[in-house]
Amino acid sequence: YRARPAERITRHLCTNILIHVESAKSARGSTYVILYSADATGASDKRFGLTSEPRKLLGEFDDRFALTEDGWRIAERRARFVMHTT
Repeated sequence: YRARPAERITRHLCTNILIHVESAKSARGSTYVILYSADATGASDKRFGLTSEPRKLLGEFDDRFALTEDGWRIAERRARFVMHTT
């Protein structure tokens, strides 16, 4: 994420979230994701905002969660794209 252009805006629509509790302090989860992106320097419609790029990416997150002193946190995330539109 740090390497991506600063003007790139992304939003993730996350669905089918499934959590497996492994212990009182650890869990694993999987999530399906649709990724939308836009150029923040583009013209913005006052009513609808920025125009999304035509390509949509469909992916999956496989996460490992850990209970810390600050609460539950993502300890590890593996992300992959499985489909896209053109």
